[in-house]
Amino acid sequence: MFLSPLLYLYHGASAVR
Repeated sequence: MFLSPLLYLYHGASAVR
């Protein structure tokens, strides 16, 4: 799956922000 890393980074960025 290529969405796995994308979702992780997306959620991670939102959490950090």
